[in-house]
Amino acid sequence: MCLLAALCSTGSLRDAVEETGTRVIVLDALLSAMTGGDLTWQGFVRSLLEPLSALAQELDLAIIGVAHFRKAAGADPLLMISGAAEFGQVVRSAIGFARDPESAGGSCVMSLIKSNIAPMGTPSLRYVIAPASVRADDGQLTSVGRFELTGE
Repeated sequence: MCLLAALCSTGSLRDAVEETGTRVIVLDALLSAMTGGDLTWQGFVRSLLEPLSALAQELDLAIIGVAHFRKAAGADPLLMISGAAEFGQVVRSAIGFARDPESAGGSCVMSLIKSNIAPMGTPSLRYVIAPASVRADDGQLTSVGRFELTGE
């Protein structure tokens, strides 16, 4: 059985949210949690996402699924997640992140690619991942990437 289906059908996810007061759930990587079927089969993705959507609405949660685009080119970013149109049909919002191949400075672009809750005219934002240092739990400095917005 698929991890998402198991969590939603047994009530264990609901129980954990109610016990902890969780307000945000991040599924990274979303597609790894969607096992047990072919993501391109009509109805499979919907059968996994709709229970999550219902849970989010009932418990006032934000559920974030992190997914990477397929290697194949395409014009519709929602279809580039797995080839299943159902991602775009079920989710309330989708934000795409991609490198800008025309940028001389190696910047990337963050764009609203689907929304039922914000105007679609929302501008895309340019960003870079800049090097930064933070102190780890052991007290040592470690190198990380810092998300920096650089404009529209």
